[in-house]
Amino acid sequence: MQLSVMTFNIRNGLADDGANSWQFRKHLLVRAIRKEMPDIMGLQEVFWQQRRFLWAHLSEYEQFGEHREGGRVEEATLICYRHEHFSLLEGGNVWLSASPEVAGSRSWGNRHTRMATWARLRRRADGAKVLVINCHLDHEAQEARIRGAEQLLDLSWSQARGDPVVLIGDFNAWPDSTPYRLLTVQEGESGGRNRFSDAWRIARHSPVDQRTFHGWEQRGFVGQQARIDWILVRPRLEVERVRCPAYREGPRLPSDHYPVVAVIDLRPDFRRASA
Repeated sequence: MQLSVMTFNIRNGLADDGANSWQFRKHLLVRAIRKEMPDIMGLQEVFWQQRRFLWAHLSEYEQFGEHREGGRVEEATLICYRHEHFSLLEGGNVWLSASPEVAGSRSWGNRHTRMATWARLRRRADGAKVLVINCHLDHEAQEARIRGAEQLLDLSWSQARGDPVVLIGDFNAWPDSTPYRLLTVQEGESGGRNRFSDAWRIARHSPVDQRTFHGWEQRGFVGQQARIDWILVRPRLEVERVRCPAYREGPRLPSDHYPVVAVIDLRPDFRRASA
């Protein structure tokens, strides 16, 4: 059976973006998500008022994840899953710092707290399990991005327990960066079993235009330099397609990022097939 996964940075709801501010686009965001209705979503920059709004308007989804300063303060790297299709077995939050269990902790030069949320989900229809990790790496400090990528790799192995892993998020790095090379198997590389495959690159069908961050389509970024939102899989699962839907209504867009959606083959006999 196939699994649809979305990563979507929905843009900080407190930002003063003029005509693109949260109050003017929140219903558009819901309609954009409803158009795709993925099984699982990883959302970034989700502030508490945004979380409450999505809870009220997307009742098909359960939400999991703490906010980065603890409690309801600052953004969450929220994992949402369709409760009709999946149940939560366990989950947790890790701060991307030298003190990964301390809410609000930060290290390595980043001004903003960075974190990851993980959840082990089981599909109700056939019992297939998947570990989902959602993250948001720092946009300024290169060391924080690199160390954060290393932590994500460690987290994926410590929590995998033989299940397939899908790592999603806004990595604030492009596909020739050090964090990307740390996390992914490179073309022609041997011995990359411990790392992830990039769903965009292994999919049977994927877009030519690689932009995921567009900055309200005002900054002119094109090509892979703007592909900072990734869906990574381990092991090399079959990926049918990756899409980057540019949903809009007139001049208005739901966020300053496009969502990325991957359709992945998730089988209940994964452990036997991969043994």
